[in-house]
Amino acid sequence: MSLVLRVAALSEGEAVAPAASKVESRLDHYCRLALAGEYNDAYAQLRADEALTPAERKRIIGAVNDGLLFGRRLEWGNHGIKRSFRFWSEAQKKNYVGRSIELVDLLRNELTPHVCFGFGSVLGMIRDGDMIAHDDDMDLIVALPARRRLTFRKVLTELRALLRRHDYAAAESANLNHVSTARNRQAGTDVFIGFIDPDRRVSWFPSRRGSLNFGDVFPVASMRFFDHDCPVPRDPLKYLEATYGPDWRTPIPSWNHAWDASQYRDFI
Repeated sequence: MSLVLRVAALSEGEAVAPAASKVESRLDHYCRLALAGEYNDAYAQLRADEALTPAERKRIIGAVNDGLLFGRRLEWGNHGIKRSFRFWSEAQKKNYVGRSIELVDLLRNELTPHVCFGFGSVLGMIRDGDMIAHDDDMDLIVALPARRRLTFRKVLTELRALLRRHDYAAAESANLNHVSTARNRQAGTDVFIGFIDPDRRVSWFPSRRGSLNFGDVFPVASMRFFDHDCPVPRDPLKYLEATYGPDWRTPIPSWNHAWDASQYRDFI
């Protein structure tokens, strides 16, 4: 029996043969958590499961998605088990982009004029003409001049206070340089902090430090997306290559950032 069929059988309450392997045993555990709606526990436990290799984790996630969660219009992704964009309507996407642009306007008025969409949001706009199906939120990037003793923590503290003054939820978290924010219990938007180095290079962790010239990103260009004029990096192709590599046009399900925070140690 394939892993997907095993999940489907468990979800229907059918009897399955005892687990014949480590992967089947762990799959049964995570499937039962998901069946019970314990999505946060399933996500957190699998991330910490040292008995599994990264490839085995991906097999389990794929099986739970195909055998159970997709039927619930949910997806186990990088941010947890959520309703990914593949299950959103066109109207829902349009409204969400509009709310993100409201956040752009707030940040431009009260934090920095250097704000635009970034990361997977730009990748989806340029490569797919849509939101990336397995994603579940949009990303904004902001750039501030690097100053002595300026740190991610200080900026994020100020940013959370700004957002809360305008009725956005902005929870404390261990994220190095970004905050997830939402309003009125709507889907949230991630805001990533970047610094403009004295040599006019700019970058956003987890991308490589100094990977772009400031002029590659700002002043921004505009792209029509779900009936909204969206600010994007001035040279979006250069931005995507610096962020995702020269093969960014080809979807790679296993792709991930290097997450090398050592390059940003002066801001930590």
